[in-house]
Order: sequence, then C-alpha cells, then structure tokens
Amino acid sequence: MVWAAKDTGRPGKGNRDFEFQKTGGIQKAVEVQKGFEVQKAVEVHKNDRWKKFKTYKQRGEWVELLFMAAAALHGYHVLKPNGDNLPYDVGIEQSGGLLRVQVKCSSHRKGGGYVGRLRRGGGTSGERRYDSSDVDLFALYILQPQIWYLIPSHKVLHPKPKFHIRFYPEAPPRPGRRTPEHDYEPYREAWGLLGKERRELAATR
Repeated sequence: MVWAAKDTGRPGKGNRDFEFQKTGGIQKAVEVQKGFEVQKAVEVHKNDRWKKFKTYKQRGEWVELLFMAAAALHGYHVLKPNGDNLPYDVGIEQSGGLLRVQVKCSSHRKGGGYVGRLRRGGGTSGERRYDSSDVDLFALYILQPQIWYLIPSHKVLHPKPKFHIRFYPEAPPRPGRRTPEHDYEPYREAWGLLGKERRELAATR
C-alpha cells in the first residue's frame, strides 16, 4: 500500500497520483478484509455442522464416525460392533487384543468450560454408571472448538464413577474451578493412548 504522493513536477498531478494510490490501497484493504470475513464465516459454519442433526442419537452416530475416521488417520485398526447392545461404541484392534472405546460429545457450556456426561441409558432410572470392566477409554468430543479428549476409564471411574466432568479447552478456569485431580488437559488429542494395551492404559496417570 502506497500513501506518499508522487511528485511529478506538474501542478495537481501529485495530488491525483496520491488519491489514486491511496484509493487503490483502500480497495486492497477492503479485499483483504472481505477475505478474512469469508474465511471466518466458513470456520463458523464448519463449527456449527453438529446443529443440523434433529436428534441426539443422530448427532452421536455422526461423532462416532468422526472418531473412527480420526483414529484410522492416526494409523489404528478400527472395529465397529454390530448394534447398540455393548457398553462401548468402537473397538481398536491391537495384534489380537481389543481396546474398548466409548465415544461421547458435548456442547454444554458452564463456568467458562464445557461439561461432558458419562452416563449410560437402559437402567431402571433411565441412566446408569459406566464400569471400568466394560470400557477402557472414553473419547469425548467438544463440539464448538472441535477438540478430542481421550481419557483412560480408570481416570474418571475410580475410586468413584463420575457422572459429569468439565473441560477447559479455550481458556483456564476461574480459580478453584479445577484441581490436579480434575485436570483433563493432558488427555487432549492424546491419540497415542489408543496404541496402549489395556494393562498399560490402566497404569496411565
């Protein structure tokens, strides 16, 4: 962008050149701003794709597909159980072994972070706790920032199973909101955990 007038030695000509160059600079600035706005609009639209689903079940199935695609991109062999009767959604094959993964997602904001629910359906009260004998790892997807947390089941099921856990992917929580025991940032995009056997995963801290 050129803002200095060019002196041509003719009366008024320098001013016209200045105005032309200045106008060109403004036009370029406007074009750059428009490009930024378009890119921002595309990103917002991409982040809002989950809103098009009419039911939580449809959204959950979509998130499971996202997880399987991401795991496959990281080089893992992905298995999908037939039906919804098992307590886990996806299996990761490991030389004859199987890592059982329960996939969850959340868009619920609270206290500067997001709340994820760890509850099963089908109980007499409509919801049941998960058990570490059924699930090896939770894969939780925070929808707005599109971030995965891969958390070993013992981290949230022992000594007492948690129904709700909080995540702070965008900014630190307010003082007192998070303790080391409830800090899940070490598990953010922790795809390497899918390569661990059950015994190794149970020993992960």
